[in-house]
Amino acid sequence: MIDLLKRMITRRHVTLSLTLILVGCIEPIEPELGVFDYLMVVEGHVSNLDEANTVRLSRTKPLSVEYGGVEVGALVYVEDQEGAKFYFEETSPGIYQSDPACFVGQTGNSYALHIETLYGETYQSKPILLNTAPDIDSLYFEREQRLTNEGTTKDGIKILLDSHDPEGLTQYFRYEWEETYQIKVPYPQDISVWVCYNTETNSDIVTANTSQLKESRVSQLEIKYISTEGYQLRSLYRLLVRQYALNSAGIKYWTELKKISESQGTLFDPLPYDLPSNLFNPNNPDEQVIGFFDVGAVTQKEIYIDRSQLLDLNFASDGCSSKLVEVSGGGSPPAGYCLASQGPYGSGINYYAPEYCCDCRLYGELDEPEFWPN
Repeated sequence: MIDLLKRMITRRHVTLSLTLILVGCIEPIEPELGVFDYLMVVEGHVSNLDEANTVRLSRTKPLSVEYGGVEVGALVYVEDQEGAKFYFEETSPGIYQSDPACFVGQTGNSYALHIETLYGETYQSKPILLNTAPDIDSLYFEREQRLTNEGTTKDGIKILLDSHDPEGLTQYFRYEWEETYQIKVPYPQDISVWVCYNTETNSDIVTANTSQLKESRVSQLEIKYISTEGYQLRSLYRLLVRQYALNSAGIKYWTELKKISESQGTLFDPLPYDLPSNLFNPNNPDEQVIGFFDVGAVTQKEIYIDRSQLLDLNFASDGCSSKLVEVSGGGSPPAGYCLASQGPYGSGINYYAPEYCCDCRLYGELDEPEFWPN
C-alpha cells in the first residue's frame, strides 16, 4: 500500500502540472510551487501471527528525482505497555522486520511504533490495543456473469466471505488475499515446461464495517471476482484470505484511502496528505506524516477450486488452437513459434504454435509451492 500512496501523490503532481500548462496557453502565469517537502511515509502492522511483522519507510520525492525514496538506516522498534522494546531489522532498503522468534503480538497488549532516522528525526504512534479477530466462518464461490467494457458478457465466479464476532468486540475489518493457480500450456515444447504456478496479491482495498448492525456480522462480502478468460480457473486455484481486526481510526484511514485510490485523479480530488495518519513527530507536531500503523489480530482461511467444480461455466478458447501454423516440406517455422504437433506419418507436415502456448514459464514459476496439494 505504500506504493499506492506514492503513486497517488505523483499522479496529483502530474495533473497539477498539466493543468497549469493548459491554463498557460490562455494566459501566461508564473506558478509558485514552493519547496518540495520530503515527507515521511510509513506503512506498518503488528499482529498475533507467528511471522515477521513489517514496517516500510520511504519519503515522497519530486518527479525529477529518479533515485532515493526509501528511508534506510533507521532505528525501528515497538514498545508495549510495560515498556518492553522489540527491535526491527532492516532486511532490505526501507523494509524493517521483527524476528518472530523474539516477538509476536499478543491480544490485549498495546504497542507503539518508534522510528529514529539517520539524521536524528523521530516519529512515533500512540499506544494501540491489539484487538481480537474472530474466525472467518466460510469462504465460498458463486457463478456470476458480468459485462465487459466492450459490452460483451464474461463468465466467472465471485468469492464470498462470511464472518461474525459473537462477542461483538471487533466491528471493523480489512481483508487481503493471495491467489496461486496452476498453469498448463496446451502445446508444451517439453514436458518440463508444461506446468507452472503463479502467485499474486491484491492491490485493491477491501474493508467491512459492522458498527451500524445489531451484531458484528459480515455476510456475502465479495473478496474477488475471477473470470474464465485467463489461466486462473483452468486447472487448480487456491485463494488465501486474511482478516485484519481494525479499530475506529484504522477503518477511517482505510476507507478514506480506498476512496482516493478509486478516484479518477482530477485536480480537485483530495490528496493523500489529507489522510488521517496516526503517526507524528513528537519534536515537531506540525510536521505532516503520511501512512498508518496498524495493530490488530489476524485470522485467515483458504479455499481450493478445481476445474471439475466449474463444469457449468463457459471457458473462452485458449487462443492457441486457432493460431496454429502449418509448415510442410521441411520449411522453417515463423519466428517466435514452437512445434505443437506433427501431421500424418510421412506427410512432412508440422504444426507450430506461438511461444506463449508452449512455455509455461512465460506465465509463472516451475517450482511447486510447498502448500500445493498432491
